[in-house]
Amino acid sequence: MNFVKLLRNIDDYIITIAIAGTIIVVSSNIFFRYVLNSPITWTEELSIAFFVYVTYFGLSSAMKRNSHIGIDYFVRKLPDPLSYFFQWVRLITIFGIILFVFVYLGFQLALDTTAQTSILGISYIYIYLSIPLGGILALLHLTYVIVTRNKDFIKHNKGAY
Repeated sequence: MNFVKLLRNIDDYIITIAIAGTIIVVSSNIFFRYVLNSPITWTEELSIAFFVYVTYFGLSSAMKRNSHIGIDYFVRKLPDPLSYFFQWVRLITIFGIILFVFVYLGFQLALDTTAQTSILGISYIYIYLSIPLGGILALLHLTYVIVTRNKDFIKHNKGAY
């Protein structure tokens, strides 16, 4: 597997691991709680951490597939050159929002936290780092679209790759 393919798909791998981890942890706790009558106390913390990773790496995965929610009814009714222009404005706006909110503010949140989970004692830095890392991957996918000027992606016909 080459580096570009790994970088293109790492968000999907992380999501798969996090969902599988959630299923295993929650199923184990159900078994321990109801069959062995001895619940595992830390499963909630780990499940929440997995869920956070699924959420923010899901941003990247959805960006790659162009599957974010969008209301573009009126933009699609415009003539092609004007519609194309507004789609570019949308891409640049999304790029700026992801760069500022997810990457910049996400790194600030991760680096400014000193809290730890109460049972496992895991630093929230590791949980909060999913925000800027998911944002960086989303920016990479969006940059690919912008650099290659992928018209099908911009017109919402298909994903970037």
